[in-house]
Amino acid sequence: MDTALTIVTDVIILVTLPLHCRYLFVMLTKDVTVSALDFAFRTSLTSIVVANLLYSIVFILVQEPAAYGISPDFYRSQSWWLGKISIMQAVPITLLTGILHAMIALNRLTALNYPTAHGKFWSEKRVHRILFIIWALTILECIPLIYPIEGFYTEFDSPVRSIGVNLEVKGSVPNLIYQVIAMAVGGLLEIFVIFLYAFIGIRISRMKTVARSTVKTTVAAMLVSTGGCVIVLVFLPHMMSTKLFGVHLWSDAVFNGLFKLAFAYNNAVTPWVMLMYYPKIRHLLLGGKTHKNSTTTSWFHSITLTQKKMDIALTIVTDVIIVFTFPLHCRYLMVMLRGDIAISSLDIAFRAALTSIVVANLIYSIVFILIQEPAAYGIFADFYRSQSWWLGKISIMQAVPITMLTGILHTMIALNRMSALIYPMEHAKVVVVVVVVDDDDVVFIYFAYYWFQFWSEARVRRILIIVWTLTIVECFPLIYPIEGHYTEFVSPIRSVGVNLEISGSIPNLIYQMTLLTKILSKLEEVNEI
Repeated sequence: MDTALTIVTDVIILVTLPLHCRYLFVMLTKDVTVSALDFAFRTSLTSIVVANLLYSIVFILVQEPAAYGISPDFYRSQSWWLGKISIMQAVPITLLTGILHAMIALNRLTALNYPTAHGKFWSEKRVHRILFIIWALTILECIPLIYPIEGFYTEFDSPVRSIGVNLEVKGSVPNLIYQVIAMAVGGLLEIFVIFLYAFIGIRISRMKTVARSTVKTTVAAMLVSTGGCVIVLVFLPHMMSTKLFGVHLWSDAVFNGLFKLAFAYNNAVTPWVMLMYYPKIRHLLLGGKTHKNSTTTSWFHSITLTQKKMDIALTIVTDVIIVFTFPLHCRYLMVMLRGDIAISSLDIAFRAALTSIVVANLIYSIVFILIQEPAAYGIFADFYRSQSWWLGKISIMQAVPITMLTGILHTMIALNRMSALIYPMEHAKVVVVVVVVDDDDVVFIYFAYYWFQFWSEARVRRILIIVWTLTIVECFPLIYPIEGHYTEFVSPIRSVGVNLEISGSIPNLIYQMTLLTKILSKLEEVNEI
């Protein structure tokens, strides 16, 4: 169950990350639709999304790879500072969202109880001051983590049954202090928010007339704050039953999985509520523009909007597939290189070719996650533009030589399977030689076994060396003299994306034709079959 909870948590965080980026972009454009929202409510939500983005980045780049046991030596050696980053994510950033939830709840309370003075009390200048104080307190809370507290790590069995690395801070006292801050201050804040919204609900039910916009914003604020309530509902009953009655509601693994899932929900709920609850905000988040009166224009607009939605959905599905298969690739490679008896029983050519495919897929995934997708989303666009002279080459290496390598290995596996079925004796041939020796009327019979394999281990290694060598040779022109380049396009989150490629139409055409030739040859093979 803990594995399932971990996968769901990862999906929520990863799928919501592009939405966080898009939401922040829309909020900073100061559209008329956005400006119509209550200023304090809108600005607080923007701060929550910034905090959630920081949380997601640490989660994706630090916390989860370490927890899955991906490059554990790196995370162990760098735990002296990554442990600090991990605690900053777990306590100050999460506490910041709790304070902002309380601020939004107080804003909704004054909107209902003091509608005439509400605008004056939550003036733009005052809201900026409050947010500045909140962020300053969050930064101050992080200072002890910078110095003198040191980062540390512990090891545990990861969800994929490898040795995971848990990043934390050294010493029981610092850990206890930050746990108390998180549980006491954060927990009390969220409980305060729950009671505040309960009071607001009672207040609304007793009021005869309430502005529709006020009620709508209040409901949205309550939904946004449910993330903190979920954390309290997971944490409080488990702690109370454990401390007071000595009964564990869940095992430690399941509790950790539920706790991470609650934090993931808290991280994701804000942009999804705004996307679902406000049609005009949804229209902006999905890249829509103002509708025109013409029926024909509306029809074309609806088709375009549907295509944009489909584009976003396909991009998200692609990202989820690549990112979630990455730990499995790492685990598979580790298992294959261990040389277990169960693995050794597999056909040597089949096993070696699959391992090479996984290595190629790992290279593809690393380029996809670290270069291709961040550039395509417009994240740190200036960096990718300035470094396109070599990142463009890497991108083409991923798109053509690595993809061609997997195609060649697929062909090798297909030939291996064909020889196993059509020529079983030559594929794995055993010759039995009977030797009869007569020594003083005593007959000794010796059986000598000779194993002949067309796909012998030495031959398979030679084939794989040739395949990988040809792949590396294919990359040489991309190292020199071909240069990298970039073009710009509208990304799935409607920011300016960077497409990394190589400069010159002829090099692009050559590599595209190489890939096209491979695809056509594959189609011919399928037709023949």
